This record gives sequence, structure tokens and C-alpha cells, in this order.
Amino acid sequence: MSVWQTQGFDVERIASRSRPEDIRPHEVLGLTYRVRILTTGIKGERGQKRSSDVLANRVQPSAIANREAGEEAQETKKKKQKSESSSSSSSSSSSSSSSGKRSKKKDKKKKRDKKKKSKKDKKNKKSEKSEKEEKEREKEALKQSKLAEKAKERALRGQARTAERILKTIETPCAALEAMTAKPLWAQVPDVMRKKLEKIMEKWQNLLEEANRAIDGVEIVELPDPKDRPSAYRCS
Repeated sequence: MSVWQTQGFDVERIASRSRPEDIRPHEVLGLTYRVRILTTGIKGERGQKRSSDVLANRVQPSAIANREAGEEAQETKKKKQKSESSSSSSSSSSSSSSSGKRSKKKDKKKKRDKKKKSKKDKKNKKSEKSEKEEKEREKEALKQSKLAEKAKERALRGQARTAERILKTIETPCAALEAMTAKPLWAQVPDVMRKKLEKIMEKWQNLLEEANRAIDGVEIVELPDPKDRPSAYRCS
């Protein structure tokens, strides 16, 4: 169809009035249109002379006339639009200057408001982030505090059990030794034995006091393990 248009034919007319047998698809060119050209012949004395002046590669005079008329109409329309635009631009020049100033002021105000809003948003985001971090720190501190309390409770329970085993181990021999030292015959015991027993008695008394404090107190103290059976527990 572009070939017919280049040659000056009315392609819309060709497309709308072509018969089905004149329209064929081509594997390279696509959809093609066959236009039947009018041919005339002149018959003379020496025979018949045929001429086919209007072929596919020539332009019909009517098509040329139509094209020139269309170009003139478009040119007239452009001139008219240009004159209208120039008149309208001259009449609105004074109003456009004032409106331009107002629009510039509005743009500046919008930019200032936008900057203020962005700063405010950043500040709010920063404060929200700091509040969130503070809450996380408080939460972590509370968690660590609870863990420390639980660990201390477990340690105190273990300490109380150790103190009870110590008391159970040395209370009886400690009472027997105290009763022995209270008798009048204690003075007749040799000095070596008496000093050794008094030293053991002093260790037991200190251990008993520590065990009682461990049971009743809330502080962690170091106590010997009764399973080790140190020399302070033995009395021979």
C-alpha cells in the first residue's frame, strides 16, 4: 500500500473499494493490492496502436490534484493556527508575567514546606529509632537481671543444702567434744592432746557459725563440701 501512496494514489480508497480477488498476501511484502488501470487504444489506417500511459509506476492527474489540494488546506490551517496563537499570546503576555511570579512564589513555598516536612520526618524516625533501641536495652537488662536472680536463687538453694549437710556431719561430735571439755578431768589430759582437741573444736565452731549464716542469709558464702571430709571433721 505504501508504494501506491508514494505514487500519489488514494490508499484509503484503494483499501475500501478493492475487490477480494485483487487483495493477496505476499510472503515478503505482506498484504498486496492490485489496482486495475484504465487502458485506451487508437485505431488507424495502418493498424491498432495501444497505449497504457497510466501504469503502476505513474501518478494519476486526479491523485496529484487531490494531494496538492490537501497540502494547500494543511498550509492554510497552519497559518490560521499560527495567527490565532500569536494574537492569544500578545493578549495574555501581561497576565502571564504576574501569574509566573505567583507560581514562582508558590513553588518556593512548596519547596520550603517539603524541606521542613522531610526534616521533621527524619527527626521523628530518629526519635522512634532511639526509643526502640532504648526499649530493647531495657528489655535485655531486665532479662539479664531475671537470669541473675534465678542463678542466685539456685546458688542459695545449693548453699543451704551444703550447710545442712555440714551441720548434720559435725553437730554430734562437736557436742561430744564440748561435753568433754566441760568435765573437771579435762585439765588432766596431756597438753599435746588438749591443744589439738581445742584447735579442732575452734575449727568446728567457726564452721557451724558459717553454716548457720548460710542457711539464714541471702549472700553467697564459700563452704567446704562435706563429701571431701576434711581433717576438721575428724576426731580421733
